[in-house]
Amino acid sequence: MDWATRINAALKARATRRLYDRTLTHYRRSGMHREAPAVPRLRQQRADALRIFFLGTDEQQDSSGMLQSLQKLGDARHFTRADGSYGQNDPRPEAVRRQANADRLWELVSTQAHAGHAPDILIGQTWATLI
Repeated sequence: MDWATRINAALKARATRRLYDRTLTHYRRSGMHREAPAVPRLRQQRADALRIFFLGTDEQQDSSGMLQSLQKLGDARHFTRADGSYGQNDPRPEAVRRQANADRLWELVSTQAHAGHAPDILIGQTWATLI
């Protein structure tokens, strides 16, 4: 049976490679280029930094590029639980967790708004059981 598995794998690899080559050829002929001088560059229209609030779940995942990218776009702040720990992945039962996270989000955004720093945009990466 080992020979059948190897033949099957080789045929699938060949079909995948053929499809990939066709895709490359299609886009090569389409006239799309990496540089697009006709596309206007996006410019910030406001004098102060864009205020971003990120509602994240997993600190390790979010710190692997998401938070850094948001910081480059503006003044990015993120959700913390009442004890100061990162994210909304609270270990308590779902019924408690959802309400605690919703209340905490309201508290954080309200506090920022009262301090004259209301978020311009709120970005959330969450699960229905968390908020």
